Amino acid sequence: MVVNRPASGTITKATKCKIACYSCPIEINGGETKGTVIIKNAEDLLNFTNSEETYLDTMVKAISDTGVKVIVVGGSLNELALHYLEKYELMVIKVTSKWELNRLCKCIGAIAIPSLGAPTQEELGYCDSVKMIEIGSENVIIFEKD
Repeated sequence: MVVNRPASGTITKATKCKIACYSCPIEINGGETKGTVIIKNAEDLLNFTNSEETYLDTMVKAISDTGVKVIVVGGSLNELALHYLEKYELMVIKVTSKWELNRLCKCIGAIAIPSLGAPTQEELGYCDSVKMIEIGSENVIIFEKD
């Protein structure tokens, strides 16, 4: 199957890979209401950002520990999440259409995961090769199964 988008991040190929497909955004969940955070000193600011970073690091590490090499995201993806995905050497592909995400899931044998967390083995898909190549002037991702 071909996805007509470039990979997000610097990792552009993976072989013999397990694939996790998320239909949710990969980012810190914000509250549903507006809130005010009062920061009185530099230590409060560092502690506030460290909790978000620790949460994302823990989530991405849990995903990586299941053997996943490629993540397909059907929602948004923020820079901090992309940093941790790169840290654990995960290829990231952002898909804009839920129909395209469902089609891809059928092709690779995955289940679209509705919430961020470590996937089970039943939810994962598999491909022999996932790579980004240039066709004409477009960068596309090719999922190959032998």
